[in-house]
Amino acid sequence: MESRIFSLRLLTILFSLAIPLHTQANTITCESSGGDLFSWIQKRIEASSHSEALPLSCNKLKTIENYVDEDIQLTSGRKRGKYIICLSNNKNNPCLHQIAELIGYEAPSVLISRIFGAAQSKSEYLNETVERLFLKPSILIKRDGRQ
Repeated sequence: MESRIFSLRLLTILFSLAIPLHTQANTITCESSGGDLFSWIQKRIEASSHSEALPLSCNKLKTIENYVDEDIQLTSGRKRGKYIICLSNNKNNPCLHQIAELIGYEAPSVLISRIFGAAQSKSEYLNETVERLFLKPSILIKRDGRQ
C-alpha cells in the first residue's frame, strides 16, 4: 500500500514538472524567413504607434509567406469591438488572417494608410460611411524601391 502511494506521488510530481516543459515548447516562436513582403509588412506594423501585431502560429506564418506577393492585400476588419488589420490573398475572404490591432480614434482606412505610407485618395462626394481600404503592399514596396 505504501509503495502505491509513493508511486502516485512520484507520478504527480513528474506530471507537474512535465506540464511547464510542454507549455514552454508550445510558446516557441518561429522565425520569419526575412526579406519577403510579409517581413516588410511586419516591420511597418511594429514601427507604427497606430498598430500592435497580433500573434500568428508558425503554420499561419508559413502559409502567408508562401503567398504570391501580388495577390496579398490588406484591409481593416473588426474583432471583439476593435479594429484590426487583415491580410488575405483571396478577394472573397478579405480577412483571412488577422495580423494586427489598430490603435487610435481615426478611421481604420486613415490608420492603415499612415502605417504603410499609402496616399489616400479623396472622395469626390460626401460619403457618410467609413470606406474600407484595400491596400496592395507589393505596389507600395516597389514604389519605395525595395524590390
